[in-house]
Amino acid sequence: MTYLVKLLVVALFGIVGSTNVKVVLRFKNDSDDHLSFHWVDPRSGGTSLIKGDVKPDQVFTLNSWLTHKFEVRQELDPETGLCGSKTKDCDAIGTFQVTEQPEQCKSGETINPAH
Repeated sequence: MTYLVKLLVVALFGIVGSTNVKVVLRFKNDSDDHLSFHWVDPRSGGTSLIKGDVKPDQVFTLNSWLTHKFEVRQELDPETGLCGSKTKDCDAIGTFQVTEQPEQCKSGETINPAH
């Protein structure tokens, strides 16, 4: 199964060339799955939920910073109680890192697959 999550950086603020550059990310869930987005701590590798229950076709924005890394995971569909694979076993879909590129992922491209 292919998971498509569109990621666009729509604005940059701050000093270019610094890791302290604030960005506004725009996401669209192009998959048939409910998803959640988790920030990855660069020191420990642990994750923190940033946005949960992202429905198919839902669009949302997120304030972040250059170099921040995120993980995207499948979540149970609240209506069926199942993940996209039609089981109760949800998967980590993949990761991405915020960079200086103004548009990181175009429609039809996928985020980095989970390992």
